[in-house]
Amino acid sequence: MLAQATHDQAPHWFQEGLAQRIEMKSYSPNAFNMYTDEKLLALSLLDSVMRGSPDPEMISQAYVESQTTIRYIEARYGQAGLARIIAAFRDGATTEDAIQQLSGGTVAKFDADMRAWGRGAAHVFDNPPIIDYQPEDSGIHWTRRSS
Repeated sequence: MLAQATHDQAPHWFQEGLAQRIEMKSYSPNAFNMYTDEKLLALSLLDSVMRGSPDPEMISQAYVESQTTIRYIEARYGQAGLARIIAAFRDGATTEDAIQQLSGGTVAKFDADMRAWGRGAAHVFDNPPIIDYQPEDSGIHWTRRSS
């Protein structure tokens, strides 16, 4: 859906960060309480790491940072902020352009503000309760069937 909404122009960090944000799990990690400042990746490097790093740990870190970035955008700019950045990507903006349109500042300032926010946020992010699409009284029961 995001690819369609952005004419497939959204960077990988944004696509994967948003995908992780809507996963149905009890909590999500906060990158800023997992990594020290000297170990954190700059937002402008996330795509390169996600797509080309030979280090699996660094790739995992980039995914955690991407999801945390989406959390920050939601916390600071709300759903309207997400809509603005999606529209910017749809219109062909780079990450730098989209962040400038969203925040009015540079990516470096956005990174600094996000880190300050992240250090003060919860150790992990609680997610809404997981939706059970199978009510207990449905009469449907799952069994293991062997061949």
